Amino acid sequence: MKIARSSVAGTAALALFCMTPLAAQKQEEQIDYYKKWLEEDVVYIITGDERSVFLHLTTDLEHERFIEQFWFRRDLDPRTSFNEFREEHYRRVQYANEHFASGLRGWRTDRGMIYIKFGPPNEITGRPAGGHYRRPFYEGGGSTSTYPFEVWRYRYIEGVGEDIEIEFVDPTGTGEFHITTNPWEKDALLTAGGGGPTMIEAMGMSTKLDRIRRLTNPTPGHNPYGFGYGRLKDQPFEKLQLLTNLQRPPKFPTSKLKEFVHAEVRYDMLPFDIRSDYLKLDGEQYVALITLMIPNRELQYVGLEGSIHRTTVNVYGELVDLTGYVVASFEEVVTNEIPEKELRAELQKFSLYQKSLRLRPGRYKLQLVIVDEVSDRIGTTVALVVLPRIDENLMSTSSIVPALRIESLEAGGFSQFTMGSVRVFPDPKAEVKMGQELPLFFQVYNLGVDQSTGKPMVDVQYVVRGEGEEFTREKIEIRDLEGSTINVVKFLPLEGLPKGKYLLEVNITDMMNNTTIVRQVPFTVIG
Repeated sequence: MKIARSSVAGTAALALFCMTPLAAQKQEEQIDYYKKWLEEDVVYIITGDERSVFLHLTTDLEHERFIEQFWFRRDLDPRTSFNEFREEHYRRVQYANEHFASGLRGWRTDRGMIYIKFGPPNEITGRPAGGHYRRPFYEGGGSTSTYPFEVWRYRYIEGVGEDIEIEFVDPTGTGEFHITTNPWEKDALLTAGGGGPTMIEAMGMSTKLDRIRRLTNPTPGHNPYGFGYGRLKDQPFEKLQLLTNLQRPPKFPTSKLKEFVHAEVRYDMLPFDIRSDYLKLDGEQYVALITLMIPNRELQYVGLEGSIHRTTVNVYGELVDLTGYVVASFEEVVTNEIPEKELRAELQKFSLYQKSLRLRPGRYKLQLVIVDEVSDRIGTTVALVVLPRIDENLMSTSSIVPALRIESLEAGGFSQFTMGSVRVFPDPKAEVKMGQELPLFFQVYNLGVDQSTGKPMVDVQYVVRGEGEEFTREKIEIRDLEGSTINVVKFLPLEGLPKGKYLLEVNITDMMNNTTIVRQVPFTVIG
């Protein structure tokens, strides 16, 4: 493959891209969605800090990023094909709605709340329909008749304790079981004269009034230490403490990856920009190029011996296909060292990192985390990576890459930025200063070749548009390259172009096959 280099003279055009206001109905739907997510979907598992932050967000983008990070922080293992925590959470919500509904939806009931927070209990006992009940000794013994009730037992709940028993009672017979801390609430004969006495009451050593008075004076006549029965965890203070612990959001485990991605809400995220590009190799193999750009001023530098300052950034990413399978993942430590005399100038620049991955054509979700080792600041994002399938019989192109700069291989530089026979340093922000050129790179595939010369015949037309108006147009002919695949390097001059957003349209025509394709590239001119 060889390089076709061309230049454009003249002025380019202003293209202002304004966000189209959402319709009122769409805005209302979005507000309802976020309100439902906060007050229904995650109401039992979101922390107070997270809730406070979410309520102070103002844009849809902020809400979406918060939700992405919310689930990511709870993902048990980001290397797997799906978020296990989120999948299990919504399974529990569905189960609660199907099994615990009464006059309320299942997720709103006490049993639904406990199930969603802590999952299925290790054991369930009780009388779901009520009826005759022989009390265990620690409840005073004797027989009675009860309202419907259930006792859920958990061997251990993180942040709550061991050997947990949660009692639910339905005194109304409507199917709505609520949590109770009073062991006598399920007794349907509590106020029915002498029916259903405990052993102490049957011996005349206490009365039911002592049980009723438990609301203000919980232990008279039924003091476990005085009469030899009862358990410490059944005492009022312990019951109250259990109820308090159950009201808190459940603690969630963290994976090895997230030893440095703390679970607490972050107010000071590490900002960075990202773009993805693709090049075609032979057959069904493509190269996805993931480029990160981090402002140096956002990184923390540590002074070393010899007046050198170093920053270290951990990068982790994974690509997931439409079936949820993790097709690729990477985790690297990236360092940058700057002499002290250059530090002030370098802080005004950016650091670039690029990862190339061989993939088959398709649509992938990229989930990325970066961590500054020194400051412990993190940055996360989720992006779509698309590698379109290229027909071997039709002309097509790679991504058209706006670049910070383009160098020949002889100029040295980082090998990971190699594209074809040049090094291309992509610009995720696609920004260029007024009066300067915008470097562009792309490849053209499957060109027709003149049988007499062995060379393609290609016309490339560059058009700059703004607000529907065409500002400049230039046609470049490529006749002196060989082969059906070519590399094109273009430096787009921007003299006289004011600050603003623009759209570059690249029209590529294969003169041998009389076919044309159009690619568009947005970019911004800054002061």
